Amino acid sequence: MTCLCSEPDNVRLVRGWSRCDGELQVKQHGRWRKAIDPTSEWNLTTAGPVCRHLDCGSAVWTEKRRDHTDRPAWKIPSACVQSESAIRECVSPKAGKSPDHLEITCTGFLTQPNISFYANTDGVSEATQQGFQVLLGTTFTIRCSILPKYPGGSFQLMLTTSAKSQNYTQTSVNHSAHFLFSAADHTHQGDYRCVFLLFVFSQSFSSQSQTLHLTVSGKSTDTWSLTGTGDNTLNISGRVSSFTASLQM
Repeated sequence: MTCLCSEPDNVRLVRGWSRCDGELQVKQHGRWRKAIDPTSEWNLTTAGPVCRHLDCGSAVWTEKRRDHTDRPAWKIPSACVQSESAIRECVSPKAGKSPDHLEITCTGFLTQPNISFYANTDGVSEATQQGFQVLLGTTFTIRCSILPKYPGGSFQLMLTTSAKSQNYTQTSVNHSAHFLFSAADHTHQGDYRCVFLLFVFSQSFSSQSQTLHLTVSGKSTDTWSLTGTGDNTLNISGRVSSFTASLQM
């Protein structure tokens, strides 16, 4: 395994989608500056130690890009990093200026999606310390969303019950998807999680939300069916006598 002997706060990726994506910067002599090899290109092997150092997995993409103006930069030969030397030890003690900067994307670049609960009840729902309590016959919506940094993608709502697991998938529109449950019954009781799926750099990536736990009380008098509305909302319908819901984050 590659050893990076620099301190954890001496290397970072900035101006990207997350802390695992962006422009490579190194801190030397108390100053943060971009780090670039002006004579050669970096590849995934060279960028790999940066991702591992940041606890971001492995490198999936790297590219040298042109800045609008020259900025101060630390020179860091790619051959030095490939030889598994510490990044700080590879940086030239003399700073210069460069019209280029180096961008790296690691496998851990996805942020965690959010999962939200909404009751469609005209004011009859109640929030408690345990979560939400919803009255008889109320419909509810589970919303999956993520920071507006990722173009495209899709959301998968995963429902795990005591008997089985089910998945519902919607394309991400405006960085979110809505799963509408109407006439809920006991089959809706269980743990819900949002999973954001993205295909980029010829690879598939995913990130999972925290768990939303839903409990349902009462006897169901009908089964429920699944229909699509075409407007980024998934409808799950049926009939229910009563239910309560609680949110655990």
